[in-house]
Amino acid sequence: MAAGAATNGGSIPADKETDSRSKGKEGGPSLNSLALMRNATTPANISSVDVKDWRCVVSEGVLLKNNTQKFWVEDKLHKNCFLVLPKACDIAGDDEESCWSWITKEEKWFSFRSTVDILVPKSKKSSCLLIQGRFDTRVLSPNTTYEVAFVVQLAGTNPEWYSPAKLELDLPDGTKHTRTEDPLQMPVYEWRELRAGEFMMGPKTGGKICFSLQGRLDPEKTGFILKGVLIHPKDSAKQ
Repeated sequence: MAAGAATNGGSIPADKETDSRSKGKEGGPSLNSLALMRNATTPANISSVDVKDWRCVVSEGVLLKNNTQKFWVEDKLHKNCFLVLPKACDIAGDDEESCWSWITKEEKWFSFRSTVDILVPKSKKSSCLLIQGRFDTRVLSPNTTYEVAFVVQLAGTNPEWYSPAKLELDLPDGTKHTRTEDPLQMPVYEWRELRAGEFMMGPKTGGKICFSLQGRLDPEKTGFILKGVLIHPKDSAKQ
């Protein structure tokens, strides 16, 4: 989900994570993923979904943990995928109205039968970005290479950054990935992915991962919007 210019790779389109649809292929989601679906906080009536609709529900996703995570199963690989929403992240200055404004973005998923409003932060007068988050990988599919990426959007007619964005990913086994990306290579008003790193899901990587994004921008010219942090199988990016 085609690479643009970056120090160690590029930003990539971020529309795929909510666009997958069930195609009625053989195979299906694991019992683990079905159990996660049963814990959905949105839609609240998940238990009443008709059996014939379950494949579409699993493919298009539900919200978990008080609507701070989106969970779905990639319909070709049958792997668990997550989007950690902004309200679950630590964003420096997000409670200061002069630095950030929280705006609503609509998400349309089959399982909700309508659009769902998600709160996302947009930078205002803040020039220094620091966004951090955590995630428990034990709900991911085993023996699968996962990517972790910040899904972001730049707003403004002439965005300007003072320094490249620095991305970090810390794994339970002590491994640390560090990369930089040049957000100025991103088209404005489009969701893109800034990749923090990847890992193979196995016994050594089961537990809490930590991820962060840091950077400095011109607050007079650049609006930075965070949709969330995507954790998905690497192979699904090619679809």
